Amino acid sequence: MTDRSTLPAADVVALADTLQDLFWSLRRFGERAAGVTPLPASELEVLLHILDFPDSSVSGIARALGLQGSNVSAAVRSLVGRGLVIRETDAHDRRSVRLHASAEATAAQSAVNTVWVDALTVFLHQLPLPEAVSLLTARPALQRLTALTTPGRA
Repeated sequence: MTDRSTLPAADVVALADTLQDLFWSLRRFGERAAGVTPLPASELEVLLHILDFPDSSVSGIARALGLQGSNVSAAVRSLVGRGLVIRETDAHDRRSVRLHASAEATAAQSAVNTVWVDALTVFLHQLPLPEAVSLLTARPALQRLTALTTPGRA
């Protein structure tokens, strides 16, 4: 391959399929192994944003994730009901509410991350060294992929 115009379309499709499969399998594996109750995708996306950006507002989350405010509000109501998000009145503007992850949500995220790191460590040690190095070297490019759909998480 000498330039980007020669990237085989079939390879791009295969990469997209692989990334999607990887996302779902890692999510299911992490939730099961950590003993975390699975959340609907919309609630998980909102919760991850709140974990990354504490003190968020519903409208700020909607803007950052490109979602409708009513959908974010519904997700937040459910997350509050599950004990995963805490609503606090803004100290500077009593009409506004700020959102924070609960200790339970933070512990669940930590448990899932620990499961993933432990499993990935074992997996990388079982790969031939060039493949392990290749995966680790791809991390910056994979991280930049997060900006495709959720710029707030890049």
